Amino acid sequence: MEDNNLPLIFLLWPMGLFMIGFFTIGLLNTINGRIIVHDDRIQVIKTFSDRELYFDEIKGFKVTINNIIIESATSDKKSLKFYSSIKNLSELVDLLTRYYPNLDDLKIEADTQQILSNEQYGHTLEARAAKFRSAQKKAKILNWTGGLAGVWTFFYPIPYEFAILTSIAIPVLTLINLKFSSGLFRIDENNESVHPSLSWAIFAPSFALGLRALLDFKIYDFNNAGLFTSILAVALLNIIFLRNREFNFKKAKDYLAASSILIAVVCYSYGAIITLNCYYDKSDSKIYKATIVNKRISTGKNTSYYLELTNWGTQDKNEEVSVEQEFYNQIENGDQVTIYFQNGWFNIPWFFVSD
Repeated sequence: MEDNNLPLIFLLWPMGLFMIGFFTIGLLNTINGRIIVHDDRIQVIKTFSDRELYFDEIKGFKVTINNIIIESATSDKKSLKFYSSIKNLSELVDLLTRYYPNLDDLKIEADTQQILSNEQYGHTLEARAAKFRSAQKKAKILNWTGGLAGVWTFFYPIPYEFAILTSIAIPVLTLINLKFSSGLFRIDENNESVHPSLSWAIFAPSFALGLRALLDFKIYDFNNAGLFTSILAVALLNIIFLRNREFNFKKAKDYLAASSILIAVVCYSYGAIITLNCYYDKSDSKIYKATIVNKRISTGKNTSYYLELTNWGTQDKNEEVSVEQEFYNQIENGDQVTIYFQNGWFNIPWFFVSD
């Protein structure tokens, strides 16, 4: 029996380390960072960098929820980026607004005109505008539906079958709309783009499915699970990235967005395969008996409950298995438990423990 926590460890550890590093650097920059407006230039001092742009080297600026970016007009100077929580922010924004264009506004206007002039979206301006408005409404419906399905599936999946099938279906429906939109829809949530984003419709159900599979089912052998997950993930990634004009992979943010999509697709593929494999498994159970050797509680961000069981089935040594708190509290060391072993709908063996 393989460790059922390995998929969770491999999934969450890299994400956790990345987030810790990201927030640590952000905190240091918030504490140590400062901006100095000189008579002829703007200087941004951070924990690990010190950059400046002269007034005549500034192309324009962008304002996001968390950052302000002063973009360089020259290729030999990097843009200035800093958190929007700095002191005297309003004065700096007033200065930038007075003398430089908001590049986000210019890009949105240019993107909108490009969409409205693209005959792929209609033969007349009115038809293209109507299709654009329709896409915005459709994206809102899909994102809200996907977000609610993700919450339903993860927090309260009752009735279970409908919650799971809904979270499986919405990303598929979203990808169909993505592929047949001629580039009108996008996946990445990008404030710089006027294209309607479908990120919530894909990410929320995908992560909910993956976590639901990890929490609900104990896989005995991950060989077929890995195989089917990989096949489905590769197929979905081909659908997403093949002939997709959203990503040109010339900037770091494209690689970051693609990495997020990769993680979401793997979560979706694993979650869909495992939940379908176990929920629709009609094979006869093989019943084994095992004795509880030891009980253990693992505390941390989440509390987990483990039983160490004597060997059963083809196992030749004691193994730990995670159980629900209620079941953990009902039994003691030396008690005997029943293990129900299933072949799985996709021939991915799994099991569950009962008293």
